[in-house]
Amino acid sequence: SRASGKESSMEVDKSGVLNLVCGIVKKAVDDWRQAKRKLRKNPASKTAEWMIIDCERFFLSEYFVNLTGMDGKVFLEKLMAQEEEDFRK
Repeated sequence: SRASGKESSMEVDKSGVLNLVCGIVKKAVDDWRQAKRKLRKNPASKTAEWMIIDCERFFLSEYFVNLTGMDGKVFLEKLMAQEEEDFRK
């Protein structure tokens, strides 16, 4: 029964880590999208420009790859394509 307790504890830990990773990536995506929209409305916004740069740096980082196991460049390209498609609607 002890082993099963450890296993379920590990499952909770993995689930918690996965939730944290998803939350980090979702926040970066939300920040990036919000900054893109702000920059469209106000092309002179340095705050929006810096946020975009910061988020893109995160997506292209080794940290992003280690967290997600995804290719950040591919992820960012898909995000940009999706944002462009949403903008045209």
